[in-house]
Amino acid sequence: MPAKKKPVEKTRKQPVPAQADKRHTVRAQVKIPELAKSGASMSFEIYAEGKKLGTIIIGQGSFTWYGKKRSNKGKLDWTRFAEFMDTHFYGE
Repeated sequence: MPAKKKPVEKTRKQPVPAQADKRHTVRAQVKIPELAKSGASMSFEIYAEGKKLGTIIIGQGSFTWYGKKRSNKGKLDWTRFAEFMDTHFYGE
């Protein structure tokens, strides 16, 4: 005699939360021929409401920020970047 199949339990669908308006957009470009090589980096273009805020370049040795329409860059090595973030977020 074949085994009886269990009745399938119906699950209630959870309501789908309304999505928040998308305000920020990030576009990434990754250049990593070999991670250990000098010159390997990732580039992120940051947008808010369709307007470019700037570009972040993350490399092996530093974090670089180019503000929108600026030719000068703000560059921090990783130690200075960590100190800046700790001070900014934790007041240390």
